[in-house]
Amino acid sequence: MDEEPTSKPVKIATSLKEAIRRFLESEEAKRLGYRYEIDVINQSVREFLIKHGFLELEENRFEHFNVYEDHVTIFDKKLRRLVDVYLSGRKPYIYCSLCEDSECDHTRFALSIPKVTQTLREKGWKIESGKIIYVPP
Repeated sequence: MDEEPTSKPVKIATSLKEAIRRFLESEEAKRLGYRYEIDVINQSVREFLIKHGFLELEENRFEHFNVYEDHVTIFDKKLRRLVDVYLSGRKPYIYCSLCEDSECDHTRFALSIPKVTQTLREKGWKIESGKIIYVPP
């Protein structure tokens, strides 16, 4: 049986693609931690759907609360509590204090925060699609 793919390619207007390219080359994009077209597109679509009431709370469940030297604190609206996600240069590289796991919704959200990914990338970390690919020794 053929399974439905989890994502499909989407075509966008050439003018939008060009505007995204210009944005990604800007200091503002670097400051915010945007590096890839898909980051800009996902954030834009997310904001549009929230604005028009089509994105459920589950999709908008987390809020970035604060970033520290060794961890990120996020607010989980569903659980109505703060959650600390720790980052380190040794395994596990990321760890959720609530779930006691390195792969959960909280760790994925922490790795989607532009300020966090920008800081980690500046330290040589490679992060793709919300996953840590490489941490320098």
